[in-house]
Amino acid sequence: MPQGGDGDDSRTRARQGRELQRWDSSGVRLCSGCVPLVNGWVVLITSQKDATQWGLPKGGWEQDEPYAATGAARESFEEAGVRGVMGAGLEYEGEYTAKSKAHRIRIQWFVLYVTDLLPEWPESAKRKRRLFTLDEAISLVKKEEHRLALQEVKRRRLDRPRMPGVKGK
Repeated sequence: MPQGGDGDDSRTRARQGRELQRWDSSGVRLCSGCVPLVNGWVVLITSQKDATQWGLPKGGWEQDEPYAATGAARESFEEAGVRGVMGAGLEYEGEYTAKSKAHRIRIQWFVLYVTDLLPEWPESAKRKRRLFTLDEAISLVKKEEHRLALQEVKRRRLDRPRMPGVKGK
């Protein structure tokens, strides 16, 4: 599974534009996002347009990314400045109408267990980043698709990675 934020020029700048976006056969834009977790705390970021609105990193899953999780890891690096180990894919798959009402958007969500919280990242000048408890994050996010992803993390108890027991001597 992909590691969060690895890639060629993604270390210095965020991708822009929609030329590489994936769409399904019915015209739904395919996106992916992460619930980034640091020792049980959730990393939330502010919206570029409204610094008072907190949310999760998400964005378009692009054609040169083999898996939706690859796009989720890239978006988490670009928007939140986090890298880590990709965990479970969430059962909840959000679908909603874009603000422009021009098309529908479907988001695949993943848990990202953060190993690196970078001091600077591509969108650090545009966004704030903060750690919240899972309950705080659930109450703070305004977008339903973000809240439902966080609620699933809580319900499935994915906020802490579970390591298999070690057998032997």
